[in-house]
Amino acid sequence: MIAVTSREAFKGIKALGINSRQGRDIITFLRARRGQWSRSELSEELGIRLSSICARVNELMAKGLVKSWGTRKCRITGKKVEALCLPR
Repeated sequence: MIAVTSREAFKGIKALGINSRQGRDIITFLRARRGQWSRSELSEELGIRLSSICARVNELMAKGLVKSWGTRKCRITGKKVEALCLPR
C-alpha cells in the first residue's frame, strides 16, 4: 500500500511538469538529500546511467527545477565538476 504522503509528493512533482520517472527520481532525491551533487554522484546514488542523468538534469535545468551551485571536487571522480542543487 502506498502512503498518503507518497501520493501527495508524487502529485506535487508531477504538477511541476516532470514527465519522466528519472526526472522525478532526481527531484525526489535532491529534496530528500539536500546539498550539492555532481552528475556522477547522482548516477551512483540513483543507479541511473550517467548519460541518462545528464539528459534529465539538462531538462530539469531548462525548466528551472535544478540549478548549478558552482564547482567543487566530485566524490566519485575526484575531478572538478559542476555541483547541482534545487533552487531556493
